[in-house]
Amino acid sequence: MRQNLLYGLRARNQTGPEWTAWLERLIEATGLESLLERRPHQLSGGERQRVSLVRALATRPRVLLLDEPFAALNESLRRELWWLLRSLQQQHGLTVLLVTHHLAEAFFLARHVTILMEGRILQQGEITAAYSQPAEPAVAHFLGVETLQPARVLHVEEGLVTVEVGRARLVAVGNAEVGRRMLVSIRAEDVMLLRPGETLTSARNRLPARVVALQPGHPLLRVELDAGFPLAALVTRAAAEELGLRPGQQVQACIKAPAVHLISPGSWD
Repeated sequence: MRQNLLYGLRARNQTGPEWTAWLERLIEATGLESLLERRPHQLSGGERQRVSLVRALATRPRVLLLDEPFAALNESLRRELWWLLRSLQQQHGLTVLLVTHHLAEAFFLARHVTILMEGRILQQGEITAAYSQPAEPAVAHFLGVETLQPARVLHVEEGLVTVEVGRARLVAVGNAEVGRRMLVSIRAEDVMLLRPGETLTSARNRLPARVVALQPGHPLLRVELDAGFPLAALVTRAAAEELGLRPGQQVQACIKAPAVHLISPGSWD
């Protein structure tokens, strides 16, 4: 397998000590030391994937095309390779075109994303914008937005939009026509839970809510709420214990106006 890794370097006449040291660094970072004497047919799918990645990186290309490069790797090794690839991007100006279905991978590695479904581009741009401001319901679902609810615009003033969602009202940042139907998108991590009457936040939206259910997760708990509409929140286990969260309990759900994203009706009618 070592000869396989050396192929690209030899083809480009990159055989000096600097290149040998670079290759050894890649081999160590990807955990391939114990596999160097094996033949290709003796490698597992994940091991072959690591070999392919090292072979592609060995020549320090300016542009790298990767299609699900970490799919067959365990979580620990996958994250180590994320760090390696990101350091290469930063240190050597490496441009990477990455195809992935792993959201955490895209968020960690990408600056710009294109979301492609059924042959159609639904959204493209900065990764943070796509994550917090999905352009369509399909994008919101794909990116794991927990709360998507229909709403109606009641009032617009100075860049703030008041909408009616179920039995509640929310204030969002944006612009829309009064009376227009919208879709409200809220990420669960943007919902803060407090005891009724507490004022520990400046959030414009403070909704009385009832805990419907607690869903265990790692490392956060998902809290299903009735806030006049179905609303989800994510809290740490320590916060859940401090609040004494249980089904039927009354709490206060606080959401800052910029965290309430409105999706226009043209994208989901």
